[in-house]
Amino acid sequence: GVDKCINFSRVDIDLLSSKFEEESVDKVITLGPSCSREENKLRNKFKFLFEESFTILKEKGLLVLCSKHEKIISEFCSEFSLLKKYEIQQGKETANIFVFQK
Repeated sequence: GVDKCINFSRVDIDLLSSKFEEESVDKVITLGPSCSREENKLRNKFKFLFEESFTILKEKGLLVLCSKHEKIISEFCSEFSLLKKYEIQQGKETANIFVFQK
């Protein structure tokens, strides 16, 4: 059945490349890093997320990322193509869902 074709994993960003082989993943779908009081730490987390995702995603693989940190994302997404961007709202909070392709 379909359940044998889909593998869901909840993995810390730091463990992505140790858990998955290079170019072995079709899609990474995640809520982006947040809640860091230091902007440099947040930037480093996003940088690492994009680097790790690029390593494990297959050619044409997708990174689907929900975040309200569009400016920081734009600094680290250069190796990906932005396919779509959706604006979402929860209460008064606005965020975006970005669909990037390797």
